Amino acid sequence: MPDIGFLLQLFLRRIHYVALIALPPTILGVWLAMNLPPSFSAQARLLVESPQVPNELAASTLRIETTEILRVLEQQMLARGNMLALSRQFRLHANEPQMSADDIVEDMRNRTTLGLPSPYAPAAFVRLSFDASDPQTSANVVGELVTQLTSDYASLRTRSTRQTLDFFDAEVVRLEDELNLQRGQILEFQETMNEALPDSLAYRRTRQTALQERLLQVDQDLSRFADRRERIVDMFESTGQLSLSDQAQTPQQAQLQALQRDLAEASSIFSADHPRLQALERRIDALNGTGSADTTSDVSRPTSMLDIQLADIDDQMAFLSRSRLSIETELAELAITLAATPSNAVNLNALQRDLDNIQVQYNNAVARRAEARIGERVEAQSQGRRLTVVEPPVPPGAPTKPNRRLLAAASGAGGLALGIGVVGLIELLNSAVRRPVEITRAMGIAPFATLPMMRTRRQVMLRRGAIGGVMLLAVGAIPAGLWAVDQYYMPLDLVMDRVANRTGLNALRAMLRDAT
Repeated sequence: MPDIGFLLQLFLRRIHYVALIALPPTILGVWLAMNLPPSFSAQARLLVESPQVPNELAASTLRIETTEILRVLEQQMLARGNMLALSRQFRLHANEPQMSADDIVEDMRNRTTLGLPSPYAPAAFVRLSFDASDPQTSANVVGELVTQLTSDYASLRTRSTRQTLDFFDAEVVRLEDELNLQRGQILEFQETMNEALPDSLAYRRTRQTALQERLLQVDQDLSRFADRRERIVDMFESTGQLSLSDQAQTPQQAQLQALQRDLAEASSIFSADHPRLQALERRIDALNGTGSADTTSDVSRPTSMLDIQLADIDDQMAFLSRSRLSIETELAELAITLAATPSNAVNLNALQRDLDNIQVQYNNAVARRAEARIGERVEAQSQGRRLTVVEPPVPPGAPTKPNRRLLAAASGAGGLALGIGVVGLIELLNSAVRRPVEITRAMGIAPFATLPMMRTRRQVMLRRGAIGGVMLLAVGAIPAGLWAVDQYYMPLDLVMDRVANRTGLNALRAMLRDAT
């Protein structure tokens, strides 16, 4: 167990060393707290309002979350070009010509703060602030940033919905062209394959059956006429006469046959120059068209009747042959179209299926274009989500940074901690014997008595005077030296900037400024 009393006594005995070590950083910290330039931070509060029109009635086509939009706008606001433009517009770094463009951008970004809303907060508030050495400048810069933020927010939403509408407009036009092209392909295919389309398949099959039956009937008629012709020829060759009992006679033929019978009967009764015979012969010649009064040429009349019968039969058979050839030609064409119908049906179904798919896409595109048009109008008329200013920026009445008291207190605490740490480390490394218990622990014997080191009064006074002089020197020399450098060499802020730039302490300075 450590000896608390001894440690406390040791601390009190070495307190002047602690004070001597803690004094320089404390003085430097206090000087920094008193000389750091004041920083004024103007702040504006903005609200992301809910849509003015319910989403169930007219929804916006913008599906980006508000936080995502604000993060995009934050990056646009903190862009290098915008930061440099703001610095030039408000002359924020006019007194620091030695700063490079990169340093100006970094400084502007460090001064600008955009507080995004929490996704779990009931209301989406955005806080925007900017640090400047002048309150009015701070308010002016925040006002400009608020104007940019609200304008960019509305522009981004409107531009996004407009792009969505333009996309669906182009999509509808493209699908209309595809529909027209597909309809043209189907129409061209139907015109090319007009005789072999599936919708006329039933008719063509019925027509094929009817033609086949008609062909069978024609074959039967041809066979019957051929048999009839053969019988007539055989009869004429065997008898020399035609039996007209089975034949269909015309009135002239019947009259001619009756006159021939009368002539035969009259010839057996009257003489050749009898007027009756001559009248009958003239009538027969008139009917035969010969104008001849020769009544002895009875053999030519049956031959003429044979020719008439055979010519009629030949005409019928020729007609039937032509009909048969026409039927066979049509049947061959029907067979070709029937064979091509299945493949045509497959191709036509594929074309129709593509047309139906394009039609479905077109209908969906038209419906979505209508939604996009409504969403675009909602955003164009500022009826969707809006970013409005709830609390405009005003010039702050007092500096917000640095907190001089806190910085001075922190410097004193840091100096004290440094002094205690250094003195404690020295004491830990000191191996001298200072207590009887250390003699017993080191040598294993118990001393009868211990005598402390005795100093004379003069030694004590000299020692105290030396310590006091060093402390007074530290207290007076450090501020005096800083004042001399500031007055006769270079302003301390420029000296600190140079030192910070060379040693990399800029980040520490910014951290101290932001923390206080």
